Amino acid sequence: DRGAYPDLLALIASRTDNAIAVTDQAMRIVGSVGLFKSSPLERYFRDVRAGTGNPPMDDVALTIIGKAALGVE
Repeated sequence: DRGAYPDLLALIASRTDNAIAVTDQAMRIVGSVGLFKSSPLERYFRDVRAGTGNPPMDDVALTIIGKAALGVE
């Protein structure tokens, strides 16, 4: 039994997806100036995408979440 692990994975995936959506929208608003190294947005834009590369990867997390929702091991 994985207990709350699928819930934790869902929270992490949701948080990462929301952070990416927010930084994408901010980048659309400010334009290419947001990519300058002097812009804090450049760091935010880059850093939130690093969340997609941290284990477990999205495909693994979604498989675990889906199996838990279906009651499948």
